[in-house]
Amino acid sequence: MELLPHRVSSFYETPPEQVLPVSLLDSVMNNASDAQMIEQGYRLAHTFVRYLEQQYGERAIAMLIGAFAKGTNTDDALTALTGKSFDAVNKDFRAWGFANNANFTSDEPWPYAHLYSPDIDPRIREGFKWGKRPLAGD
Repeated sequence: MELLPHRVSSFYETPPEQVLPVSLLDSVMNNASDAQMIEQGYRLAHTFVRYLEQQYGERAIAMLIGAFAKGTNTDDALTALTGKSFDAVNKDFRAWGFANNANFTSDEPWPYAHLYSPDIDPRIREGFKWGKRPLAGD
């Protein structure tokens, strides 16, 4: 998570033929060696996360992470979340992106803080296992 006042949308001032399809995102991020292509991949991933949250709710990313943790592939996880094929999701994403192509702004100083602070969410604190580690020489 980068705490920036704004993030550039993949669709901001970008011709349609230059916006990567989501189906290529994994390949680009795993194989790109060009810094510009990597930046484009990160921008697309960020834009896609924004799309999923706006279209499918704030739990969308948590649901995908849960599916990935169970070994579900991207196509099946997105289909389970959206009820649509990967191609249909990509088509909807592109339509949404070009209709909402402004850069993203953040007015929260620490977005998602409620997910990370043990003082706020006791479920996180319960996950910590405190114990004594033996000191060197013990």
